[in-house]
Amino acid sequence: MCDSLIANGNDKISLIRLGRSCMGTRWEILVPAGANDPVHWADLAYDVLSGEESRLSVFLPQSEVSRLNRLPVGATRRLSDELFDLLERCAFWWRQTDECLDVAVGAMIQGWGFLQGPPRIPEDGLRESWLAEGGIRRLSLDQAKKTASWNGVSGGLNLGAVGKGHGLDRMAGTIRRAGWSSVMIHGGRSSVLAWGIPPGEKVGWRVALLHPVRDSVLAEVELANQAMGTSAATYRHFHHEGKRLGHVLDPRTAWPAMQTQTVSVLAPTAAEADALSTAIFVGGPALAEKLVKDREDLGVFYMPVEGPLRLLGPMANRFHLK
Repeated sequence: MCDSLIANGNDKISLIRLGRSCMGTRWEILVPAGANDPVHWADLAYDVLSGEESRLSVFLPQSEVSRLNRLPVGATRRLSDELFDLLERCAFWWRQTDECLDVAVGAMIQGWGFLQGPPRIPEDGLRESWLAEGGIRRLSLDQAKKTASWNGVSGGLNLGAVGKGHGLDRMAGTIRRAGWSSVMIHGGRSSVLAWGIPPGEKVGWRVALLHPVRDSVLAEVELANQAMGTSAATYRHFHHEGKRLGHVLDPRTAWPAMQTQTVSVLAPTAAEADALSTAIFVGGPALAEKLVKDREDLGVFYMPVEGPLRLLGPMANRFHLK
């Protein structure tokens, strides 16, 4: 069951919040009061999300991803349609982003201590082996048979960069069956998906973008029939030789990406928004410019460690700086 049912507003119920904890974070479904059977549909959506956690989590030894990570080199495994399709999209994003997004670098994440800790500087030899052996280029996908195999030593799938967005997209597939005209779903506030217009608004759902370090708001975003993914190294980081090293690793160097503070991307789906925000965190504004070219449905908020904020893409007008 959903563990909260909270109304917005003191005098009149206008918005219902239905929450649950999953994938190590807090999720919420927000729907205007009067929506039909909100608890029932929210429970169905959260059951779908729990199923995706069971499929994707590297913390569960019997998850589909964990079993695929243990697959010997050359062996073949039939995948669920959901995981196969997600991995195909991840392979596409890997190519599209000049290899800045790679979901098969689990050993690298573990080696830096960002999976189970404590954070640490890995030995150079380890970094060299990750670069030589790991990565999604070692994963072969057979579209006709929906099978996967490793053609080299597995770097270990870790779908943390896209998992919450994928979960939101899957939840949305269930919630749309309820026929609600307006809803917003978020997973820990870093992944958001919304459609329709809530009570009292004219454009869409308003969401605050928080500063990754300070207690302040950077911008306000209007979400209307789209998703937003945000990448930042706010919580998982450590300091070394005067430098702040965050958990977002550059798969091309096996070293933390250090030129970016935070990135938010608006995209049609939550999985793509998450994937591109992570990639741009690594690849910087040059990659953002490449990605938004010839795309009418993308918007990027980019905050570097040094230099001015940048807004890129046709949807960037949805970001309102504070």
